[in-house]
Amino acid sequence: MTRADIRTAADVLVWLNGSLNSANWDRAGVLFLALAVLVPAVVLIAGPLRILELGDDAAAGLGVRVNAARLALVVIAVSLAAVATAAAGPVSFVAFLAAPIARRFAGKASLPASALVGALIVLAADYVAANLAPCSWTAPSCRWVLSPARSAPPSCCGSWSRPTERMPDVAVLEARDLTLTYGQRCVADGLNVRIPEGRVTMIVGANACGKSTLLRGLSRLLKPAGGTVTLDGRDIHTRPARELARTLGLLPQHPTAPDGITVRDLVGRGRYPHQGFFRSRSDKDDAAVQRALEATGTLDLAGRDVDELSGGQRQRAWIAMALAQETDVLLLDEPTTYLDLAHQVEVLDLVTDLNRRRGITVAIVLHDLNLAARYADHVIAMKDGTVTAVGSPREVVTEGLVRHVFGLESRVIPDPVSATPLIIPIGRHHTAYELEPVP
Repeated sequence: MTRADIRTAADVLVWLNGSLNSANWDRAGVLFLALAVLVPAVVLIAGPLRILELGDDAAAGLGVRVNAARLALVVIAVSLAAVATAAAGPVSFVAFLAAPIARRFAGKASLPASALVGALIVLAADYVAANLAPCSWTAPSCRWVLSPARSAPPSCCGSWSRPTERMPDVAVLEARDLTLTYGQRCVADGLNVRIPEGRVTMIVGANACGKSTLLRGLSRLLKPAGGTVTLDGRDIHTRPARELARTLGLLPQHPTAPDGITVRDLVGRGRYPHQGFFRSRSDKDDAAVQRALEATGTLDLAGRDVDELSGGQRQRAWIAMALAQETDVLLLDEPTTYLDLAHQVEVLDLVTDLNRRRGITVAIVLHDLNLAARYADHVIAMKDGTVTAVGSPREVVTEGLVRHVFGLESRVIPDPVSATPLIIPIGRHHTAYELEPVP
């Protein structure tokens, strides 16, 4: 083996282990040039990524272009990994342990904690590579020590980031000849729906009748195969995502909260559509979060982790996030799912309070027909992807409609508490003539 071969083999071994101990400014200049492009990109993408932690539907409802954000994340991550590996070798990959370790000791992986842990890991690994691993070694036939190629450490940074309570100008949400599909399967065809401004609308129907699909179409989560959805007379698909999110809010059926996030932080993410590129929190944002916490009765929960909350408390926290978004229209997809009866009533009472105090237009997909009849100003009944009845609860909720939409025989009587329609289902068993008389 020639001396040149030995030197080349040593350089390869050194690079494979990685080292930061002999950086020069020539290579550092190239590294800094690459980081000058990538670091601002990281800062700009940090805000959308924090919102994506809430789930695709919730992020889209807050004005994030989900597919574009994911593509940007992949491009930036690959570029940063390439720069780090070119500069320091595979040792740079140990820094990927930073976030899990920071979460283990700090409770959550904040950017400063992750950066500090990552720097310590890289320095420790470099010390091992330079002093304990057999990479800086003396060639058998030479009297000089081969030193690693000079390199500079990778670095990265990120960013973290309406006045008084008011009656908003009402916004009109309307669908005309709307056709919604999943692939080749048509779920709803030719829908004409108008969500009355300033009122609570309940969308009801049997399972798989198209209720949630209609809500997805109204919120721009699902692009229509035909027809239009307009908000204040403008097609929602022609409006910028964040502009739309300042008027139209969505609470999806199964939102997800990141590990270790507090209620206040979760609610604060509802301010994303109102923030600039660098997403710095303003006094207006803090005031909006405070009002949302107070309106939903979650102020005393603000410092607690969302994971620690009960089902009802967690749902109130999510509604607070939607409220902090300060939109004129709020869409909720089955907000009472998996809640016990007391928490169902609590959530619907809260939504009604928000509607009456702030004039917010609300549309809710709900399975419980009795609760829908009690809390609705306006009811939309669906069957097999079509709208079968529209109107007030007294106009829509009848024995004939329950039979047609749900395939269930029933008796509809006045609710003794609210005087709204109350459905008494009739099954094959336990009818009055089978029961023993009550003494």
